[in-house]
Amino acid sequence: MTGMRISDILGLTIDCVDLKEGKVIVNKQLHKSVDGTYSLALTKTKNSRVIYLDKMATEAVISTLTKQKEYSKQPNWCNTMNLVFTTEQGRNLCIQTVEKPFKRIVRKLGLSEMRIHDLRHTFATRCLANGDSIMSVSAQLGHSNVSTTVNIYSHTTDEMLKESAHRRSQQNEKLLKSEPEKKTGKVPKTKNRKNNKFYYCKKCCKRDL
Repeated sequence: MTGMRISDILGLTIDCVDLKEGKVIVNKQLHKSVDGTYSLALTKTKNSRVIYLDKMATEAVISTLTKQKEYSKQPNWCNTMNLVFTTEQGRNLCIQTVEKPFKRIVRKLGLSEMRIHDLRHTFATRCLANGDSIMSVSAQLGHSNVSTTVNIYSHTTDEMLKESAHRRSQQNEKLLKSEPEKKTGKVPKTKNRKNNKFYYCKKCCKRDL
């Protein structure tokens, strides 16, 4: 729904959510240190980006924050990092915590094995197939440059070029079929079947036959 990395999603903080504008600011990610502790760090490319949410994503964030409001009433609530996605106690989620139930859902639906990260590729492919520019998709994914996006999704852009050529062919054929006949400057005539004589067309020339 957004093309965000799982680490970006788990590191999303409440202050970076703007439901009024329907957008989130991605400027950090959840990072796991060697000793197993979690903290917030800069994104993979060290840059921040704005992502506008679709209706489904917006509803998911609203639902999560509503539940979180209820959870925060518990005495053991502790959301020190101000995260959007947490456990019922306010602690951060780890990738494994999200990955396992996701894979169970995939198997239940009878789909081929996939990871949450694969949804990011699905998002990008669908955006490109729907006609989004490579620059906008690159910005949404948070790639450091457009060439990275092109290299990863070159198969998609090739298909888009083929589809574009096909659409142009259809448009050209349509134009040729709808092209008006050349004007000859001659006055249209109609034929009298009885004596095979031609008369001026009353409709076009407003003359009596």
